[in-house]
Amino acid sequence: MLLSNQSDKFQVAWFQRFCVDEVWQLADFRKILFEDAICPAIVVKASAGKPDVPTAEMDYYTPKAQRVDPRQASIVVSADDRKPLALADLLTAAVNDRAFMFWKVPFWGTGRDSRLIERLGRMPTLGELAGKPSERKRWVKGQGFQPCSASTKKPKPIFWKEDDWYIDAKRTRFAVLLTTDDCVHIGNRFQDGLHRPRDSRIYQSPLVLVNQGCSRFAFCDFDVLFQHSLQSISGLTEDADLLLLLTAVLNSPLATYYLFHTSANWGVERDKVHLEELLQLPFPLPERTKDVVVSRHLVQQIAARLRQAKAEITAAGIHPDKRDDARRRAVHDTNELVYRYYDLTEWERWLVEDTVDIFEPSATPASLHSKSLFTLKPSTLDDRRVYADLLCGTISRWAERSPYQLAGATVLAEREGVALLTLTKVPRGGPAVDYREREPTPELTQLIERVARASVREGLGGLRFLRGFALFEERQVHILKPLAVQHWTRTAALNDADELALYIANMGQSD
Repeated sequence: MLLSNQSDKFQVAWFQRFCVDEVWQLADFRKILFEDAICPAIVVKASAGKPDVPTAEMDYYTPKAQRVDPRQASIVVSADDRKPLALADLLTAAVNDRAFMFWKVPFWGTGRDSRLIERLGRMPTLGELAGKPSERKRWVKGQGFQPCSASTKKPKPIFWKEDDWYIDAKRTRFAVLLTTDDCVHIGNRFQDGLHRPRDSRIYQSPLVLVNQGCSRFAFCDFDVLFQHSLQSISGLTEDADLLLLLTAVLNSPLATYYLFHTSANWGVERDKVHLEELLQLPFPLPERTKDVVVSRHLVQQIAARLRQAKAEITAAGIHPDKRDDARRRAVHDTNELVYRYYDLTEWERWLVEDTVDIFEPSATPASLHSKSLFTLKPSTLDDRRVYADLLCGTISRWAERSPYQLAGATVLAEREGVALLTLTKVPRGGPAVDYREREPTPELTQLIERVARASVREGLGGLRFLRGFALFEERQVHILKPLAVQHWTRTAALNDADELALYIANMGQSD
């Protein structure tokens, strides 16, 4: 219900009728709690009486799968899995038919993610350019033809010649750049006619092919026919470079990041994106970017790189594996250009890459032993060093007028599955202090165990709440963190820096 993009009116009425205290999103446990579950489940704690809309808030709990079977023990709720949300924001989103995004973005997204998604969401969308043939937009989008069946009363005539190119999506797994080697001549297929008429423009090049789940995208520079399991976005000949730009964007981590956080089903129920959701992807033309000249140059670079890859792929005698390598290299090379086109800062790129590499593969695991649960893998020394250096560096840059900066050190308690990170004030401009780790003394081990136990609160119904722990001293801050890699990502460092800075600022105001 909450993540449906067709329940906005219902949510407006229901959430103004009852006082909602808590909403629990259990999508990550769907295949673990209920093996045969078709849809994800939510739990809502509410009471009778109308809320005060301007001030009302609710706690949104988004627990993620842990190495504890919730059917045998507790569902673990970390401090990051509790987000206070304002009712007024929900109603505003619902009025704009975007209630599902109100719930979806904070499901896996952090505060930093919300800021990036909000920035991207202010850009022009792909849907402003592409629409149905009847909408008379710059580009035409549409679904392939459907052959007539026994239920077809009046078959519609075919409109192609036997030597026209045709791609069979059931037999060909296309990617990035379509070639005639991926296609066959349509011949005498479908001579009985079509179920309904189709506008021929959606088959005309240049175009971008999209599979039904919006997970594969390929540019095509020749006319091609396809059935209804495929869709296309087609433009004029002079827009070929822009459609190549679109191809690069759709195949980039940035598109994966945005769609994972904003589409209704991906990461919750099925890894599927509807075409209408794809059309909400931020896609500004160069003329609507901050630097038109630079953007136009980036479009030319992307188009040239993909055309070069097309030449490599179609080279005589090239082995199929080398074709795939050429496609992968082209995507790798254009990703950096896509980041620059969208003017992504360094920290925004870190959010994108952490989501694509760690969080997205870990969503809705099939079991607690799934190899794709990257979030729960043990962190490495390099993970913790990168986290600590970024955390210290971020806070130190904010306090650049201070005579001090921060240095990090960690005490590992691997048996307990936690680490005690200590941030120490050191003179700015003095000798560099490298991040270091050490094993705890027996006395410190006992202390860490006591703190770890104290940070757990047992709730009703088999819930276990993990509270964050931080001890502030005059020159040091001690933070207790689980050792799983999800707590030591660059994304975690950035968000933890925000929280620490806010806490320190509030402490200063209270003094």
